[in-house]
Amino acid sequence: MRRRYPPAVLAAMLGLALATGGASLATAPAPDPSAAAMQEAARIMAEGTAVIRRARLARGLVTNPRTDPNRTGLIGAEWTTTTTTLGSLASKRTSTNPNLAAGLVRWLREAGVREGSAVAVGASGSFPGLALGTIAAVRALGGRPITITSVGASSWGANEPGFTWLDMEVELERAGLATRSMGASLGGEDDDGAGLGPDARRQLLAAIARSVVPLLPGEARLPGAPLLSGVPLSDRVAARMAAYDAASGGPIAAFVNIGGAAANIGTCLGVLNLRPGVHRGLPPCRGEPGVMWRMSARGVPVLHLLHVEGIAAAFGLPVDPVPLPELGRGAPFQRPSRGRSGALLLVLLAGLLALVHHHRLHWNQPGR
Repeated sequence: MRRRYPPAVLAAMLGLALATGGASLATAPAPDPSAAAMQEAARIMAEGTAVIRRARLARGLVTNPRTDPNRTGLIGAEWTTTTTTLGSLASKRTSTNPNLAAGLVRWLREAGVREGSAVAVGASGSFPGLALGTIAAVRALGGRPITITSVGASSWGANEPGFTWLDMEVELERAGLATRSMGASLGGEDDDGAGLGPDARRQLLAAIARSVVPLLPGEARLPGAPLLSGVPLSDRVAARMAAYDAASGGPIAAFVNIGGAAANIGTCLGVLNLRPGVHRGLPPCRGEPGVMWRMSARGVPVLHLLHVEGIAAAFGLPVDPVPLPELGRGAPFQRPSRGRSGALLLVLLAGLLALVHHHRLHWNQPGR
């Protein structure tokens, strides 16, 4: 026999459910452990952008309002002698948003980066905005970025021979916002400058010589030499791994790949389809594995930063915004919405209310 509750009991049950649900919805969310670091990362990136913009102007490299309408100083030329490949102007401009650094804080925390963590960074001159944002995010979390840079850059990246990403790093270091790369390679095809002319190779080697701190003690005259050229890609990948290990002095919390430098992504088929974000495992490599795969094989989380539009979508950031969004506000700074749980609760309450109404009709029928 089906049990029926008197209306008073059902009303009490409904009241209890409403009180519980209301308390759940009204409860203030727990403090976001990333909030302060996210604000700090955006601030560092904005300050770093201003440093780079001033340094660019001091070198007589005026920003072009047509290609860099936000006057960030992070957008290069369409083509120079050291340009390696074609690039997307919209992608490069999207990556200059300082709030992007705040989103990277969330991903780095997800990867396990905390105060004192060593973070290996494989940067490309193609995306100075992503490189600056990564360094800002690591520093905001109290981590230590260890950077190796592929200097050559695609269109609209840090492709001016006299103002490469390495030169930008020097300016950031002087401002107390970053440390310089500990090693570098030429970039381009096979990460060895293949396809570049002799003038371009000389210019990139000059940039490395004037910018990169010695890889190891005693190598001041040839900074970063083990990473440059003249050996197979597999040997240069191994040299990078050894350099990261020597510089970290312990466990590496995460590896961040920025762009598509061959030494970092290898020749693995399908790497271009790899989603941006944190990866705790990578698909099998069909080809020569780069640093990404070597790190992943060790169990090091990999943060893959290549498809800028996908990164922006993940953080809720606009693509190619003019002007740039307000600093420290917007989607990256908002905690995940409780809307779904609230909606589910309302559905359950509506169902309970309908049940009460149904039982009330049954209870009031003649003969009951």
